[in-house]
Amino acid sequence: MELTWLGKYDEVKYESHILIEDAEKSYGDKSSGNMLIKGDNLLALKALEQEYTGKIKCIYIDPPYNTGNSFKHYDDKLKHSKWLSFMSQRLKILRNLLSEQGIIFVQIDNRELHYLKILMDEIFGRDNFRNSVIVKKGVKNVQRQFRTIEKLNAGYDSILVYSKGVDYRLPNLFAILNKEDVSGSWNNHWRGTNRPTMRYELFGIIPETGQWRWSKERTYKAVRNYEIFIDYIENRNKCILDKNNIDMYYQKYLDENEITDKKDFEIVRLSRNGKPEHYIPPSNEILLSENWTDLSVAGRQTDFEHEKNENILYRIIDWVTEPMDLILDVFLGSGTTAAVAHKMNRRWIGIELGEHCDTHCVPRLKAVIDEADQGGFKYYKVEKEE
Repeated sequence: MELTWLGKYDEVKYESHILIEDAEKSYGDKSSGNMLIKGDNLLALKALEQEYTGKIKCIYIDPPYNTGNSFKHYDDKLKHSKWLSFMSQRLKILRNLLSEQGIIFVQIDNRELHYLKILMDEIFGRDNFRNSVIVKKGVKNVQRQFRTIEKLNAGYDSILVYSKGVDYRLPNLFAILNKEDVSGSWNNHWRGTNRPTMRYELFGIIPETGQWRWSKERTYKAVRNYEIFIDYIENRNKCILDKNNIDMYYQKYLDENEITDKKDFEIVRLSRNGKPEHYIPPSNEILLSENWTDLSVAGRQTDFEHEKNENILYRIIDWVTEPMDLILDVFLGSGTTAAVAHKMNRRWIGIELGEHCDTHCVPRLKAVIDEADQGGFKYYKVEKEE
């Protein structure tokens, strides 16, 4: 299977370009390794290849969506085939720049989403596709006045996630709830997934279908832990366990025994209804899926149209990178990726062609650096090599 289009195999000839620092526009600590580059991102990427191939940990890009519209700071209307060539040329270089443990995030709406997915399957490998995350987008209420419409509002953007290598393992991802009254709960230890190797005897029960949730060794250890826990409550604290005090005594037991990881003291019991169940301690963390509609697309830091929400970048960068990792955005827009990366003590490279590189990115990044009271960037222009 292959996605083809007019001009896909046209040879691309690059005139050699280099990055020239404009020292007057550089700011702060120039040794920080951060780079703000003004110019065509394809030429800038070619200039970066020699030094940065295999060195980028995380790439986030918010490329033109090919909406067919013109905006204040940029045009967003290319023929479909031209858009595919435009993206293909850049994605191929971006893959080269990623480290072996690197990962790329590409945000797009549904106009070109499915073509982009096939294109990225071809460039990054279908086995390296990880997720298609969705984030919430505002809808146009102007449609209310009409009895018929051309199509429904989309209501979301997608973020395609690809790794450089097939062996890369994503960290698990959690979000923090703003709740103070989170309580623990008991959860059925049986589940419907049909794995015969996980159907062992537990409290005299051997499931005929489905499976126990944990391995035999882990579950049996948790049963012993529950016996220890009951003895702790009844004999040490002279109390009877009930739903109102389990959270308190569970945390008290962990504290007294200097257990910092709740996974080191899991408990399993037989419920009053005769069903094995395990305890889920109180937590304001929730496991996240591809549904990130708790985050909205739009940012509010500048007057730049289609500025991206900093919280999207906070989540991505916190999820897949560590301090001092290198982050790249070649459609920098108003500077969101670089701003968040700087706040999170990551190194960054941002590329932007438009004048908003000077009117939006520079002042925004200067403000971030001043507030952090550390770091800086070198400002470069893309110029033809003589």
